[in-house]
Amino acid sequence: MSIFYRDLNHERIQDRWLEWEGHRHEINLLISRSLADGNERNCAIVLGAGNCDDLDLHYFCDVFEQLTLVDIDALSLQEGVSRLAPELLGRIELLGSIDFTKLDQVNFYSRFNDLLQRKALMSEISSFLTQIPSEIVRCSLLEPWKGRFSVVISSAVYTQIFYIHVLTLLAVHASSYTTEEITVLIDGLKTLRDCMVKAYNDLMLYLLEEDGTIIAWSDVVKFDEHSPFPEEQFYAINNEKERMQFMFDIASKQGREAALTGLHDLHGRLHSEDRQFACWIWPYSSNRHYITFGISGKIVKGHP
Repeated sequence: MSIFYRDLNHERIQDRWLEWEGHRHEINLLISRSLADGNERNCAIVLGAGNCDDLDLHYFCDVFEQLTLVDIDALSLQEGVSRLAPELLGRIELLGSIDFTKLDQVNFYSRFNDLLQRKALMSEISSFLTQIPSEIVRCSLLEPWKGRFSVVISSAVYTQIFYIHVLTLLAVHASSYTTEEITVLIDGLKTLRDCMVKAYNDLMLYLLEEDGTIIAWSDVVKFDEHSPFPEEQFYAINNEKERMQFMFDIASKQGREAALTGLHDLHGRLHSEDRQFACWIWPYSSNRHYITFGISGKIVKGHP
Protein backbone atom coordinates (compact mmCIF):
# COMPACT_ATOMS: atom_id res chain seq x y z
CA MET A 1 0.00 0.00 0.00
CA SER A 2 2.92 2.37 0.60
CA ILE A 3 3.60 2.40 -3.17
CA PHE A 4 0.04 3.62 -3.80
CA TYR A 5 0.46 6.52 -1.36
CA ARG A 6 3.92 7.34 -2.65
CA ASP A 7 2.32 7.94 -6.05
CA LEU A 8 -0.20 10.26 -4.38
CA ASN A 9 2.58 12.17 -2.62
CA HIS A 10 4.33 12.71 -5.95
CA GLU A 11 1.26 13.85 -7.85
CA ARG A 12 2.83 17.29 -7.77
CA ILE A 13 3.16 20.33 -9.93
CA GLN A 14 6.54 21.92 -10.45
CA ASP A 15 5.90 25.04 -8.36
CA ARG A 16 3.70 23.47 -5.68
CA TRP A 17 5.86 24.65 -2.79
CA LEU A 18 5.35 28.26 -3.93
CA GLU A 19 1.66 27.78 -4.77
CA TRP A 20 0.97 26.37 -1.29
CA GLU A 21 2.56 29.25 0.63
CA GLY A 22 -0.83 30.65 1.64
CA HIS A 23 -2.04 27.19 2.66
CA ARG A 24 0.98 26.72 4.94
CA HIS A 25 0.42 30.21 6.37
CA GLU A 26 -3.16 29.31 7.32
CA ILE A 27 -1.90 26.15 9.04
CA ASN A 28 0.66 28.20 10.97
CA LEU A 29 -2.08 30.61 12.06
CA LEU A 30 -4.24 27.73 13.29
CA ILE A 31 -1.32 26.32 15.29
CA SER A 32 -0.44 29.75 16.72
CA ARG A 33 -4.01 30.37 17.89
CA SER A 34 -4.27 26.85 19.29
CA LEU A 35 -1.14 27.28 21.41
CA ALA A 36 -1.70 30.89 22.43
CA ASP A 37 -1.05 30.15 26.12
CA GLY A 38 2.48 28.99 25.24
CA ASN A 39 2.36 26.01 27.59
CA GLU A 40 2.56 23.21 24.99
CA ARG A 41 5.78 23.66 23.12
CA ASN A 42 7.68 20.55 24.10
CA CYS A 43 6.92 17.67 21.82
CA ALA A 44 4.65 17.45 18.77
CA ILE A 45 3.82 14.72 16.28
CA VAL A 46 2.47 15.25 12.75
CA LEU A 47 0.48 12.38 11.24
CA GLY A 48 0.32 12.20 7.45
CA ALA A 49 3.34 14.48 6.94
CA GLY A 50 4.06 13.02 3.47
CA ASN A 51 6.57 15.09 1.51
CA CYS A 52 5.90 18.06 3.86
CA ASP A 53 4.78 20.41 1.07
CA ASP A 54 1.99 21.67 3.33
CA LEU A 55 4.24 22.01 6.40
CA ASP A 56 6.43 25.00 7.19
CA LEU A 57 9.01 22.94 9.04
CA HIS A 58 11.07 26.00 9.98
CA TYR A 59 8.02 27.39 11.77
CA PHE A 60 7.34 24.02 13.41
CA CYS A 61 10.92 23.86 14.69
CA ASP A 62 10.56 27.38 16.09
CA VAL A 63 7.41 26.39 17.95
CA PHE A 64 8.31 22.88 19.16
CA GLU A 65 11.46 21.60 20.85
CA GLN A 66 11.02 18.11 19.38
CA LEU A 67 9.06 17.09 16.28
CA THR A 68 8.04 13.63 15.06
CA LEU A 69 6.82 13.22 11.47
CA VAL A 70 4.83 10.12 10.53
CA ASP A 71 3.62 8.77 7.20
CA ILE A 72 3.10 5.51 5.36
CA ASP A 73 5.59 6.71 2.72
CA ALA A 74 9.05 6.72 4.32
CA LEU A 75 10.83 7.97 1.19
CA SER A 76 8.65 11.05 0.89
CA LEU A 77 9.33 11.89 4.53
CA GLN A 78 13.07 11.79 3.92
CA GLU A 79 12.72 13.97 0.84
CA GLY A 80 10.50 16.38 2.75
CA VAL A 81 13.11 17.14 5.41
CA SER A 82 16.10 17.11 3.06
CA ARG A 83 16.02 20.89 2.63
CA LEU A 84 16.46 21.53 6.36
CA ALA A 85 19.72 22.51 8.04
CA PRO A 86 21.51 19.74 10.01
CA GLU A 87 20.85 21.43 13.38
CA LEU A 88 17.10 21.26 12.71
CA LEU A 89 17.24 17.70 11.43
CA GLY A 90 18.66 16.65 14.78
CA ARG A 91 15.40 17.66 16.45
CA ILE A 92 13.16 15.75 14.05
CA GLU A 93 12.25 12.06 14.29
CA LEU A 94 10.91 10.29 11.19
CA LEU A 95 8.55 7.33 11.44
CA GLY A 96 7.86 5.88 8.00
CA SER A 97 5.88 2.90 6.71
CA ILE A 98 3.14 3.51 9.30
CA ASP A 99 -0.35 2.47 8.16
CA PHE A 100 -2.73 4.46 10.38
CA THR A 101 -5.62 2.08 9.65
CA LYS A 102 -3.73 -1.08 10.74
CA LEU A 103 -5.31 -2.78 7.71
CA ASP A 104 -1.89 -3.91 6.51
CA GLN A 105 -1.48 -5.81 9.78
CA VAL A 106 -4.55 -7.93 9.03
CA ASN A 107 -3.63 -8.33 5.35
CA PHE A 108 -6.88 -6.62 4.35
CA TYR A 109 -6.07 -5.54 0.80
CA SER A 110 -4.83 -8.89 -0.48
CA ARG A 111 -7.75 -10.70 1.18
CA PHE A 112 -10.24 -8.26 -0.33
CA ASN A 113 -8.60 -8.57 -3.73
CA ASP A 114 -8.72 -12.37 -3.50
CA LEU A 115 -12.48 -12.23 -2.85
CA LEU A 116 -12.97 -10.03 -5.90
CA GLN A 117 -10.75 -12.17 -8.12
CA ARG A 118 -12.72 -15.34 -7.39
CA LYS A 119 -16.01 -13.46 -7.74
CA ALA A 120 -17.12 -14.26 -4.20
CA LEU A 121 -20.78 -13.88 -3.31
CA MET A 122 -21.81 -10.50 -1.95
CA SER A 123 -22.82 -12.09 1.37
CA GLU A 124 -19.25 -13.38 1.85
CA ILE A 125 -17.70 -10.00 1.00
CA SER A 126 -20.10 -8.14 3.28
CA SER A 127 -19.32 -10.53 6.13
CA PHE A 128 -15.60 -9.98 5.54
CA LEU A 129 -15.96 -6.19 5.66
CA THR A 130 -18.06 -6.38 8.82
CA GLN A 131 -15.48 -8.44 10.71
CA ILE A 132 -12.47 -6.20 9.90
CA PRO A 133 -13.02 -3.65 12.72
CA SER A 134 -12.89 -6.39 15.37
CA GLU A 135 -9.66 -7.69 13.82
CA ILE A 136 -7.81 -4.38 13.75
CA VAL A 137 -8.80 -3.44 17.30
CA ARG A 138 -6.54 -6.27 18.46
CA CYS A 139 -3.53 -4.84 16.60
CA SER A 140 -1.15 -2.33 18.16
CA LEU A 141 0.22 0.79 16.49
CA LEU A 142 2.83 3.30 17.70
CA GLU A 143 2.66 1.69 21.15
CA PRO A 144 6.03 3.11 22.35
CA TRP A 145 4.72 6.63 21.63
CA LYS A 146 1.51 6.32 23.66
CA GLY A 147 0.75 9.53 25.56
CA ARG A 148 4.11 11.11 24.67
CA PHE A 149 3.07 14.27 22.83
CA SER A 150 1.84 17.60 24.11
CA VAL A 151 0.49 18.36 20.63
CA VAL A 152 -0.85 15.86 18.08
CA ILE A 153 -1.28 17.29 14.58
CA SER A 154 -3.09 15.66 11.68
CA SER A 155 -2.44 16.78 8.13
CA ALA A 156 -5.14 16.19 5.48
CA VAL A 157 -5.49 12.47 6.19
CA TYR A 158 -9.25 11.84 6.37
CA THR A 159 -9.85 11.94 2.62
CA GLN A 160 -6.86 9.73 1.84
CA ILE A 161 -7.37 7.07 4.45
CA PHE A 162 -8.33 3.65 3.04
CA TYR A 163 -11.15 4.64 0.65
CA ILE A 164 -9.25 5.84 -2.44
CA HIS A 165 -7.05 2.77 -2.47
CA VAL A 166 -9.84 0.24 -1.97
CA LEU A 167 -11.93 1.78 -4.77
CA THR A 168 -9.03 1.33 -7.20
CA LEU A 169 -9.01 -2.38 -6.33
CA LEU A 170 -12.78 -2.62 -6.78
CA ALA A 171 -12.73 -0.83 -10.15
CA VAL A 172 -10.72 -3.66 -11.75
CA HIS A 173 -13.41 -6.22 -10.85
CA ALA A 174 -16.58 -4.12 -10.95
CA SER A 175 -17.77 -5.75 -14.19
CA SER A 176 -18.09 -9.08 -12.34
CA TYR A 177 -20.99 -7.77 -10.24
CA THR A 178 -24.43 -6.34 -10.92
CA THR A 179 -25.27 -2.69 -10.31
CA GLU A 180 -27.25 -3.68 -7.22
CA GLU A 181 -24.32 -5.70 -5.86
CA ILE A 182 -21.91 -2.83 -6.44
CA THR A 183 -24.27 -0.54 -4.51
CA VAL A 184 -24.27 -2.96 -1.57
CA LEU A 185 -20.49 -3.27 -1.75
CA ILE A 186 -19.95 0.50 -1.85
CA ASP A 187 -22.22 0.91 1.18
CA GLY A 188 -20.16 -1.68 3.05
CA LEU A 189 -16.91 0.07 2.12
CA LYS A 190 -18.30 3.42 3.25
CA THR A 191 -19.26 1.94 6.61
CA LEU A 192 -15.77 0.52 7.00
CA ARG A 193 -14.24 3.84 5.88
CA ASP A 194 -16.13 5.74 8.57
CA CYS A 195 -14.95 3.20 11.12
CA MET A 196 -11.35 3.70 9.96
CA VAL A 197 -11.69 7.49 10.18
CA LYS A 198 -12.98 7.33 13.76
CA ALA A 199 -10.27 4.84 14.66
CA TYR A 200 -7.74 7.34 13.29
CA ASN A 201 -9.14 9.93 15.69
CA ASP A 202 -8.72 7.35 18.45
CA LEU A 203 -5.06 7.08 17.45
CA MET A 204 -4.57 10.83 17.85
CA LEU A 205 -5.95 10.67 21.38
CA TYR A 206 -3.81 7.60 22.11
CA LEU A 207 -0.65 9.56 21.30
CA LEU A 208 -1.68 12.67 23.25
CA GLU A 209 -0.48 13.38 26.76
CA GLU A 210 -2.99 14.46 29.41
CA ASP A 211 -4.26 18.02 28.78
CA GLY A 212 -2.48 18.12 25.42
CA THR A 213 -3.84 19.74 22.25
CA ILE A 214 -5.19 18.18 19.06
CA ILE A 215 -4.84 20.12 15.78
CA ALA A 216 -6.23 18.81 12.49
CA TRP A 217 -7.21 20.05 9.04
CA SER A 218 -8.77 18.45 6.00
CA ASP A 219 -9.80 19.22 2.45
CA VAL A 220 -13.60 19.22 2.54
CA VAL A 221 -15.05 20.54 -0.73
CA LYS A 222 -13.39 20.26 -4.15
CA PHE A 223 -13.74 22.96 -6.79
CA ASP A 224 -12.54 22.61 -10.37
CA GLU A 225 -13.48 23.76 -13.85
CA HIS A 226 -16.68 21.71 -13.68
CA SER A 227 -17.77 23.10 -10.30
CA PRO A 228 -16.06 26.47 -9.74
CA PHE A 229 -15.91 28.18 -6.36
CA PRO A 230 -18.58 30.96 -6.10
CA GLU A 231 -16.00 33.67 -5.45
CA GLU A 232 -18.19 36.69 -6.15
CA GLN A 233 -20.84 35.47 -3.74
CA PHE A 234 -18.26 34.60 -1.08
CA TYR A 235 -16.30 37.86 -1.23
CA ALA A 236 -19.49 39.91 -1.23
CA ILE A 237 -20.01 38.80 2.37
CA ASN A 238 -18.33 41.29 4.70
CA ASN A 239 -19.15 39.61 8.00
CA GLU A 240 -16.66 36.88 9.03
CA LYS A 241 -19.32 34.86 10.86
CA GLU A 242 -21.54 34.90 7.78
CA ARG A 243 -18.61 33.84 5.60
CA MET A 244 -18.03 30.85 7.87
CA GLN A 245 -21.72 29.93 7.66
CA PHE A 246 -21.50 30.20 3.87
CA MET A 247 -18.63 27.68 3.92
CA PHE A 248 -20.55 25.37 6.25
CA ASP A 249 -23.57 25.44 3.96
CA ILE A 250 -21.45 24.47 0.96
CA ALA A 251 -19.74 21.69 2.94
CA SER A 252 -23.05 20.21 4.06
CA LYS A 253 -24.19 19.96 0.43
CA GLN A 254 -20.95 19.11 -1.40
CA GLY A 255 -18.53 18.01 1.31
CA ARG A 256 -16.36 14.92 1.08
CA GLU A 257 -17.92 12.33 3.35
CA ALA A 258 -14.72 11.07 4.99
CA ALA A 259 -13.66 14.61 5.92
CA LEU A 260 -17.06 15.49 7.36
CA THR A 261 -17.16 12.25 9.36
CA GLY A 262 -13.68 12.79 10.77
CA LEU A 263 -14.11 16.46 11.63
CA HIS A 264 -17.57 15.95 13.13
CA ASP A 265 -16.32 13.08 15.29
CA LEU A 266 -13.28 15.07 16.43
CA HIS A 267 -15.41 18.15 17.09
CA GLY A 268 -17.51 16.09 19.52
CA ARG A 269 -14.41 15.04 21.46
CA LEU A 270 -13.02 18.55 21.96
CA HIS A 271 -13.84 20.81 24.90
CA SER A 272 -16.00 23.68 23.68
CA GLU A 273 -14.26 26.35 25.78
CA ASP A 274 -10.92 26.31 23.97
CA ARG A 275 -11.98 24.83 20.63
CA GLN A 276 -10.64 26.69 17.58
CA PHE A 277 -12.01 26.56 14.06
CA ALA A 278 -10.76 27.93 10.73
CA CYS A 279 -11.38 27.55 7.02
CA TRP A 280 -9.49 28.62 3.90
CA ILE A 281 -9.02 27.83 0.22
CA TRP A 282 -6.24 25.36 -0.59
CA PRO A 283 -4.97 25.83 -4.20
CA TYR A 284 -4.06 22.17 -4.63
CA SER A 285 -3.34 22.51 -8.33
CA SER A 286 -4.04 24.87 -11.22
CA ASN A 287 -7.44 23.28 -11.87
CA ARG A 288 -8.31 21.86 -8.43
CA HIS A 289 -8.94 23.86 -5.27
CA TYR A 290 -10.34 22.76 -1.93
CA ILE A 291 -12.20 24.42 0.90
CA THR A 292 -10.16 23.31 3.88
CA PHE A 293 -11.41 23.16 7.46
CA GLY A 294 -9.10 23.27 10.48
CA ILE A 295 -10.01 22.44 14.06
CA SER A 296 -8.15 22.26 17.37
CA GLY A 297 -8.68 21.98 21.08
CA LYS A 298 -8.28 19.86 24.19
CA ILE A 299 -10.01 16.57 24.73
CA VAL A 300 -13.02 16.46 27.04
CA LYS A 301 -11.89 14.76 30.25
CA GLY A 302 -13.17 11.23 30.58
CA HIS A 303 -13.70 10.84 26.82
CA PRO A 304 -12.91 7.24 25.77
